[in-house]
Amino acid sequence: MDSFNASDVAFREIIKAPNTKYRIPRFQRSYAWTKDNAEDFLSDLESGGEQTFFAGSVVLNVNEESHGNVGIIDGQQRMITSTLLLAAIRDLYHENGIVKLAEEVQEDFIGSERRGKWSWRITPADQLKEFFKENIQNYPKKEFPSKRSLNAEKVRVMDNYHVFYERLS
Repeated sequence: MDSFNASDVAFREIIKAPNTKYRIPRFQRSYAWTKDNAEDFLSDLESGGEQTFFAGSVVLNVNEESHGNVGIIDGQQRMITSTLLLAAIRDLYHENGIVKLAEEVQEDFIGSERRGKWSWRITPADQLKEFFKENIQNYPKKEFPSKRSLNAEKVRVMDNYHVFYERLS
């Protein structure tokens, strides 16, 4: 019989867990956070100051490990949104000549390259996976495709990245 464990863990510990990659299963809903959600998320982070910020729960299926991946059962919206925020921070560091910090954000929180192969901290469900890899996770950043060529989920990802990028600029 499977058991259930709950514990308080800092987001940093989740996203930086050694040899752990997170996968959003196919059955999860598509990325749905709007620009308003992204603005609220960033405002909540900013208003927390030095205090601990509770970003909500993340439920992981650690028994589902397959090829080093842990399934995200709940919290996928926050995990994707956090990655968008981290990508915006990385890109701003890079554009301001702080390349070492940009590379640290990339390696520690988004993905790293070893022997020519990329390993991503989070892999969205199939319908978003390639777009997310090409436009958010890859470093250095490249230009986004035209919104006209994108579905609503990809537009939300792009819009929320821009919310963070513009607010932090």
